[in-house]
Amino acid sequence: MNLNNVVISSLLEYVTISMNIMETTLLKGGDKMTKKPIVSKRLKGLMAEHEITIRKLSQKIGISENSLTLKINGRRDWWYWEMIAIMKHFGFSEVKDVFPELYDHILKAC
Repeated sequence: MNLNNVVISSLLEYVTISMNIMETTLLKGGDKMTKKPIVSKRLKGLMAEHEITIRKLSQKIGISENSLTLKINGRRDWWYWEMIAIMKHFGFSEVKDVFPELYDHILKAC
């Protein structure tokens, strides 16, 4: 594991790993804020490629189907261990290979 991955892994652990880390923008003419969820598009693609359903993947990592769906769609936070379990299930050793959207977002925020 290279230094960049160690730094990212540490950051991910610290912020309770969140695909729901959201980009915040101000709306015109007001103080209200809107948030844009970060959707796990790469994970959706891997699931389709490997023909794995939400049900199967949720059972594999030990969370409910509803929770997994919300996490994939950026509506609920990911725990680090969930991301690692998914990463290992698909045979990857780096977070950025399965969750590039989150990885890129964190790099931009640093």
